[in-house]
Amino acid sequence: MNRSLRLLILVAVSVPAGCLRLDARMRPPEMELTIRVINVAQVPTATLAAAENDASYIFRGAGVGISWLDCTHAGNPRCALPFQPAELSLRILAQMTGQRPDAVGAAYVAPEGGVYATIAYQPIKEMAARPDLVCQALSRVMVHEIAHLLGASHSFEGNMRAGWWVSDLAYARGFSVTFSASQAAALRQELKRRLEASQHAASHPDPSPGATEFSSSIAGRP
Repeated sequence: MNRSLRLLILVAVSVPAGCLRLDARMRPPEMELTIRVINVAQVPTATLAAAENDASYIFRGAGVGISWLDCTHAGNPRCALPFQPAELSLRILAQMTGQRPDAVGAAYVAPEGGVYATIAYQPIKEMAARPDLVCQALSRVMVHEIAHLLGASHSFEGNMRAGWWVSDLAYARGFSVTFSASQAAALRQELKRRLEASQHAASHPDPSPGATEFSSSIAGRP
């Protein structure tokens, strides 16, 4: 199954430069997910760190903690270990391969759960339209694809919407970057299931040919 996220670049708004580092004084989540990040596109360190912080805030609102593990270069022994049930992989490429030209991300979800997601930095930058929106655009796509790996499908609300406006990238413009109560509950349930998985199932196999693919892309601009 192929479901597309389309970004309609129609409206420009003014927002502060970079991601908004919000502190909602939330209670620390009881469960934590580890994301192995492979930054093939060489996204600037400050931009990626801010986007990760932004994405962590969104997931924290759903009761899911995120630990980011840099696996771009060899040297970290944790990156060479088999995947644990509560570990996912996020590759950041310059462009998607084997996808339509305007694709910005894809998540591969097998029946036993998803592990691997890929996003494309160059079309995300183009989606943002302006440098001060790049971080927001990057974090939104990261959250969207990671949520797919936890079983989330497209919806008519929040960050899992199948269509966005450029104005949606600004917190102040009313677009809900949070998950609905039912979405958040489903994410926590899936993470809990993974955390409770038996040790012999800790190493996830590669996605099978029958895995569901969630592909995200941007629509043509007017």
